Amino acid sequence: MTHPRTVLLGVERLGEIGAFVKEMDFNPLSVNFTFAIQVMSGMKKSNWERKMKVFERLGWSEEDFLSAFKVQPKCMLVSEEKIVKPSILAKCPNLLLYSLEKRTIPRCLLLRILIKKGLIKEEPGLFWMLNICEKQFLEKTLIKYQTLFLKY
Repeated sequence: MTHPRTVLLGVERLGEIGAFVKEMDFNPLSVNFTFAIQVMSGMKKSNWERKMKVFERLGWSEEDFLSAFKVQPKCMLVSEEKIVKPSILAKCPNLLLYSLEKRTIPRCLLLRILIKKGLIKEEPGLFWMLNICEKQFLEKTLIKYQTLFLKY
């Protein structure tokens, strides 16, 4: 169990959260329904509303927000500083979960080197570059062009 505090909620509070999540049209049999309940149970209503307002200030409609929350309920757990370009996040809310220092910046730097050296003709899309797993990313970039990197 990753969130034992959910079990410790009172029956009434858990029922309120379940009803609220169900109103958002989550499938009660899906894993995201469970994640949504976990997120909601670990967050005060005031924090929820504050984060919703951050998304609204960025131009998100309620529909955009609910769409992102349905795809990735944990997007509400990230800090306000990680909430950036709304059009990108609405399409792929998982981007909020990635570390800038450990994933985004290193991958961008590596791809920039490969593009400058002419090894990659087309710049890959942001979603592809950040969403593929570490093993696939390394196979398609670093391992594929390892002889170039061994020279330096």
